[in-house]
Amino acid sequence: MEKLEDMDKFLDTNNLSRLNHKEIENLNISIMSSKIKAVIKSLPSKKSSGPDDSLLNSIKRLKNN
Repeated sequence: MEKLEDMDKFLDTNNLSRLNHKEIENLNISIMSSKIKAVIKSLPSKKSSGPDDSLLNSIKRLKNN
């Protein structure tokens, strides 16, 4: 809570406008969607995802215990 109060003081002293809740949500949505698009574009095409070696090793260790 202290950090929010500090931010309010900073905005007041520098005459900066504050975003309302709806504007903040809109910014968060556009950031999330651009990150999701970037991740999707970075995925290899025509390859199915499957368990990697570390997952398989962990499963084997669990079965042996």
